[in-house]
Amino acid sequence: MRTFLRLLGCVRPYWRRLVAALLCMMVFAFLSGVSLGMIVPFVNILFDRGAVVTDSAPAGIAAVAPSAGAAAAPVPAEGAVAGPLGSIEGIKESVRARLLGLFSADSAGGALARVCAALLIVFLVKSVFGYLQTFLMITVEQRVMRDLRNRLFAHLNELSLSFFHGKRTGLLISRVTNDVNLIKGALVATFANLFREGLLAILYLAIAVWISWKLSLVTFVVLPPILYFIVRIGQRLRKRSVRT
Repeated sequence: MRTFLRLLGCVRPYWRRLVAALLCMMVFAFLSGVSLGMIVPFVNILFDRGAVVTDSAPAGIAAVAPSAGAAAAPVPAEGAVAGPLGSIEGIKESVRARLLGLFSADSAGGALARVCAALLIVFLVKSVFGYLQTFLMITVEQRVMRDLRNRLFAHLNELSLSFFHGKRTGLLISRVTNDVNLIKGALVATFANLFREGLLAILYLAIAVWISWKLSLVTFVVLPPILYFIVRIGQRLRKRSVRT
């Protein structure tokens, strides 16, 4: 932990770029969730032939024409009180209706064209922010490595000649070149992978629970044994990385 805190001290001069990279990661994760959520209107327009979103619908609400032979939606009895699950389903239907209303058109083809255009825009913007966060993280990594190599080189210049008589030249060069490269991996694993992948995991988990909390519970049953094997493998890899 002490070594890691010293590494964070090396990143401190470039905290603005690091914060900008983290913000880009947050936008990237958010747009990843948006692109996943846009599957709902896409699938509705493709496979629900009776559901035609029209421009005549009120703002934010999709007018859906029932298909021929489709059963009418059940109407709750008078006096029935909606429970928590009923209210959640109502919120989900409201969000779904508003999402479909964003792509309202006078025909299914026009609605599909709008969904495809929106998907292209979302993926384009997401790719831009993904590139920016990668660019910013790489600049921080390279500048930290440059500073460490400069400090290490300056320290070597201050050592006595007896030190160089007792050390091999190849070992000293390896310290300056190869060992400093390990810092880059630590930075990537900590800031880029941990932060970005953590945000994506939380976002995707929230979307999964939103779509079907019952299937999400099934996932939670399968997850513990998988995590057990991952932890065991991680412990072995950690021992080898410590040796490195």
